[in-house]
Amino acid sequence: MKKLKNKSILLIAPSFLRYDEEIKACLEKMGATVVMYDERPTTIGLYKVFNRLRPQLLEPINQRYFQKIIEQNKHKDYDFVFVIKGEALSCKSLTRLKSAFAKSVFVNYIWDSLSNVNGAKAKLELFDRCYSFDYIDCSRTLNLHYKPLFYINKYSPSTAKPANSSVQSAVFVGSLHSDRYWVVKSICDELKQRKEDIETFTYFYFSSSFIFRILKIFLTTFRNIPFKEVHFSPLDAEENALKTQAADVVIDVAHPGQSGLTLRTIETVAMSKKLITTNPSVMNEEFYNSKNICVVDRKNPTIPREFLQNSYVPLKPSLIEDFNLENWLIAVLGRPRNINPNQN
Repeated sequence: MKKLKNKSILLIAPSFLRYDEEIKACLEKMGATVVMYDERPTTIGLYKVFNRLRPQLLEPINQRYFQKIIEQNKHKDYDFVFVIKGEALSCKSLTRLKSAFAKSVFVNYIWDSLSNVNGAKAKLELFDRCYSFDYIDCSRTLNLHYKPLFYINKYSPSTAKPANSSVQSAVFVGSLHSDRYWVVKSICDELKQRKEDIETFTYFYFSSSFIFRILKIFLTTFRNIPFKEVHFSPLDAEENALKTQAADVVIDVAHPGQSGLTLRTIETVAMSKKLITTNPSVMNEEFYNSKNICVVDRKNPTIPREFLQNSYVPLKPSLIEDFNLENWLIAVLGRPRNINPNQN
């Protein structure tokens, strides 16, 4: 905590299920002064689509946005400029930020795969320190350091309820993308086959009903998704946490182009819940135990009956504590963990 006391931080982060607000609040609790901006000029659905598919069309808008940030803060001295993801931040805008805040340490954390973030690799060398939640990206990229994601207080071990001796209920809450809907449904069907009386809860979120209707026309993976099963506002944060607390197992279906561990994975581990996931990267982690975590094939998910029948195996508290948000921030704004043998 002392490492960040009295530090001033310019935080540029995506507005995502209020995790940006949690990060800001935690930094302030640790004694830092924080000024926060969204990493994008707007969060409307069409902007997100164009920023991913045709980012060059939005570059003038993005440049004006970051120039405005510079103008509003040019007389301030920041210890850190902390950018999370930074998809709308081009090399040109980043260079201007570095010129405006020449005394600041620039830190980048990418909670997506490099291949999913426009221009991410080109920007890495402009930061003083770079981190990613993607183990594979870090092992292949010089000066990109591995740091998994975190859990917030709503998912801390102190909120965990005693687990049943066998799995009685399963929950999935997440946004719609790629083939996620169909994979989750396949996993739920598999659970029902293994245990007929199991209760399942799913909540699929998409940011725009208008864009969802368009994607149903053009994307085969969206075409047959029932409209009534899609929600256009995210599940309330408190209710989301309560659903996880009440469940025995949490379902996690990562993006097929992503190997980093999701927030859902870390939160599930923190709450001592069993996890069914499509992400084999979790097997590299020290907290992995096949009795607690079942890795399935997204095309043909198979869940061993004993996974549902056996009790959860408790983890050492030290394995969990490393992932709380406060320790995560100290690590990210401190020294990186090196996993690339080519890095010094």
